[in-house]
Amino acid sequence: MSSEPSVLDLGSMVRERTPGGLVYRRLGTGQALVLLHGGYGSWLHWRRNLSALARHRLVFVPDLPGYGESPDVAADISVDDYVALVATALRQMVGAGTQTDLAGFSFGGLIAAGVAARLGAQIRRLCLLAPSGFEKPTGRVLDRRPRRSFAPGEDGLRDFLRHNLLAMMLADPASLDAPAIEIHRANLARARFNNKRISWSNRLIGFLAKVQCPVKLIYGALDKTPFPSIDARVAIARAALPSLSFEPVAGAGHWVQYERSHETTGLIMQFLDLTEPARAIHLN
Repeated sequence: MSSEPSVLDLGSMVRERTPGGLVYRRLGTGQALVLLHGGYGSWLHWRRNLSALARHRLVFVPDLPGYGESPDVAADISVDDYVALVATALRQMVGAGTQTDLAGFSFGGLIAAGVAARLGAQIRRLCLLAPSGFEKPTGRVLDRRPRRSFAPGEDGLRDFLRHNLLAMMLADPASLDAPAIEIHRANLARARFNNKRISWSNRLIGFLAKVQCPVKLIYGALDKTPFPSIDARVAIARAALPSLSFEPVAGAGHWVQYERSHETTGLIMQFLDLTEPARAIHLN
């Protein structure tokens, strides 16, 4: 048996559960930062960024409802009810009166925007990485294939994982390393909620219009998922929130914080102004 630590674990993290049952990990000290993962994912979507962020923040990284170790939700749950579940869990994680920074990836970006709109001044800064929440991308072509398109057994499973990671999540085949495959495999095995209906709800714009804090939008410059283009989605988001800032990450696909982890973590840290001493901030 290998003595190497699994990529599915980070030994210094504390695993906890909210009163509502949402499972989350906690790492670091200082002002709170909550990270929300993407669809068919778990906290592991942020695996490569956690150690660096936790040097400056008290990081909370939950499994969203219907994913990972967190409880199931109804398949037909509304966008607002899903957001409400996560907003309640966030307040239970960080404290009802504690201001926090918030970042979300893909499906988690839409949910993060909804939480920020709902919680107002409790969210200090909001960072959205390739968020969903636009219209259904009718006409978009992604070469994803079902498991049945590949041979049975372990080799076929790994071919399936590799193919779909490159079809949607990663731009550079060199980024398709063993940890990426292990994370994707674990995430799919524990994903029970189909997020597409919510992701294609076109609700992001309405949420952004209600957000009270500074917002930064980050995309991998080679992300295949924005339709019809990254520029078009940025323009739509800016129409709702003109103050929104945008940063592309060269050489990265959709899973930008994994494929270019150093660059993306740096952009997040810069936006959160982590050069300043971290401190707990409580709302009146």
